[in-house]
Amino acid sequence: MLRLTKMVDDFRTKIAPYDLFDKLSGMLLSVLVLLSLCTFWHYGISYDEPIQRIYGKSVFNYYVSGLQDRSYEKMDGNMRYYGAAYDATVETVINLIPMDRYMSRKLIGALCGIFGIFGVCKLARHIGGPKAGFFAALLLAITPPYYGHMFINSKDIPFAVAYLWTVYFTIRMLYELPKLNRNTIIKLGVSMGLALGIRIGGLLLLCYIPLMLALWYGASFAGLIPGLHERLKTFFRLGLAAAASWGIAWVVMLVFWPWAQQSPFLRPIESIGMFSSYPWIGPVLFQGRTLMSSNLPSSYIPVHLFYKLPEIFHVLALASVGVLLHIISRAIRNTGNRVVLPVISLVVIVTAIVLPVGYLIVRHAIVYDEIRHIIFVYPLLAVLAGLTAAYIADHMPQFLVKIGAVAAILILLMPLITMIMLHPYQYAYYNTFAGGMKKAATQFETDYWGLSYKETVEKFKRYMNVSGETNAKSVFIHGPIESAKYYLRNRYPIADEGHADYLFVHYRLDGFNKFSGRDIVTVGRCGATFAVVRDRMDSNRTYPGRTDKAR
Repeated sequence: MLRLTKMVDDFRTKIAPYDLFDKLSGMLLSVLVLLSLCTFWHYGISYDEPIQRIYGKSVFNYYVSGLQDRSYEKMDGNMRYYGAAYDATVETVINLIPMDRYMSRKLIGALCGIFGIFGVCKLARHIGGPKAGFFAALLLAITPPYYGHMFINSKDIPFAVAYLWTVYFTIRMLYELPKLNRNTIIKLGVSMGLALGIRIGGLLLLCYIPLMLALWYGASFAGLIPGLHERLKTFFRLGLAAAASWGIAWVVMLVFWPWAQQSPFLRPIESIGMFSSYPWIGPVLFQGRTLMSSNLPSSYIPVHLFYKLPEIFHVLALASVGVLLHIISRAIRNTGNRVVLPVISLVVIVTAIVLPVGYLIVRHAIVYDEIRHIIFVYPLLAVLAGLTAAYIADHMPQFLVKIGAVAAILILLMPLITMIMLHPYQYAYYNTFAGGMKKAATQFETDYWGLSYKETVEKFKRYMNVSGETNAKSVFIHGPIESAKYYLRNRYPIADEGHADYLFVHYRLDGFNKFSGRDIVTVGRCGATFAVVRDRMDSNRTYPGRTDKAR
């Protein structure tokens, strides 16, 4: 008992010097880790996970075999156009952990996502202090799409995390000027390389260093940053530092991308060309209409951003206009790093959000699965929202602080309660502006990756046990086959639609209207139905459409 008391006292002594909001940030991250450890196994297998796992294993085998096993070249689809920075790393860790491969991926993915929340805290804190860091981390943590994707998305979440940390080290370099920190340059190169080693679209990150340097030099030349001498010499050294970070990034990218190693410059360019005209053409539910992915309107991304962000982001977006004007007016009236550097940082962050999203919209690139392809901007949006919230809290009249705090808590509870109700399908979230989940399910994609098949199989097995069915019955799986087959464990043979006794039907691709039968299992949340099991042996009745209440 005395030893435990001493440990508690030592812990209190260590954290005593830290700011209250730093302590709150630490508590938040600890809660997220604990929550992930307790719930990661609740999440089903997403549509892309099987092929991502196979690709990671093939790249792992490439190195284990001494660069002889090139099975990654024989994979179907376009996997060779992606680096395997995340998948190969996860496969390496999985070989050291005695755990189910899919469950291991979910746990590691959750920890990767939490590392992104930590990065959001670091970036916002670097610019606006501990309060901004905590607010930003909290806002991202209660953003259902980001939280839900942490457990199931081994491509977009790792890219989002690497993208965020690259922006962080870029801005950190800014604050260290005119000195150059070797560790910062190396970390910048590594984080950028990991982003490129997941998606070649991370090449946009190369633009933010020159932008930051140009803004800094312009402010210095204009006298807004006094006390800096030998500007040309410093600027030249910064150019060399940027080139060094790019070189490190390219090497890191190639380490995780065997296909690109065979032509280190031409093949990444070939990959860019492929993704510029991505070949996937399929039906997408958007605003109540089923459209082909190649024919989606330019409003597709903005509409989903509006409906997939929690309401608190919209409130803070409106408030940020006034905050930005106030900050700019201060920068005009004052000089010095304390004012100018935050403004430059904000310009870099806003550019890192607007440039890629704007490019996708203007170029009319093929995107689908609602916000999945742009989820990498969510952490940066949380940084801006956290900075705005902290700025308002610091400059708001004291008598309004308590009122504002109560209002903020009430608004924050809205996505938090919805997250709990949706569990484990948080990624399917839509805010109240979309009319809630029940209405959104008729207008937009929800569980497009088939996570609900895990729960569907579990309910189906219970139904079969209760009904006394002892003979093996055949099943047909509509949509993501592996998402259901993995949990069936070969207990029920897979058959085609015409010969199966039971149909596992997913909402996507108009599945509810395509397949008939008596519904014996229904899976959904908040009034939205994601998947059903239909009994084909009862041929006298059909149940088309979304008529069943989700449970």
